[in-house]
Amino acid sequence: MKLISNSTYLTFISFLIFSFGCLRNPEDCEGTKDGSAYIDECGGCVGGITNVEACVDKDDDGFDDRDMAFLQDLRAIMLNAINMDLFNIGEEVWRGGRLIYFEGILDALSGEIPESISDLTHIEHLNISGSSQLTGEIPSDIGNLKNLNLLALDGNQHT
Repeated sequence: MKLISNSTYLTFISFLIFSFGCLRNPEDCEGTKDGSAYIDECGGCVGGITNVEACVDKDDDGFDDRDMAFLQDLRAIMLNAINMDLFNIGEEVWRGGRLIYFEGILDALSGEIPESISDLTHIEHLNISGSSQLTGEIPSDIGNLKNLNLLALDGNQHT
């Protein structure tokens, strides 16, 4: 009969205690014991105490459909950009399938700011200034973008 060493025995006991503790007090993706946060379709931790809205990704491309709709709407008001790839219309940073940073091609926009701008619920930095050809009212819902730290719209013809 082979005896196991004390360190092996202690490691095994520690593993059992840890495993039992996790089963009794499971944590969600936010680290909250017995929490209700979960991983959404784009890989982000949402729900529970995160106050983060779940991603909508019906086409399974890993990007939120609402954020992609904004980029499509923006491309539609860009001069000479109809065939341009959505990922080449400006500098973009994505986190968990959500657009968090956007710097547009500043001299190519013409028309009104798309209403879909208010769907960018994770955006932190948005710069579409300097075009001088953006017109119309700034969508009032833009004030609901709670993560927005920088909004640059200057150099345009807004009313």
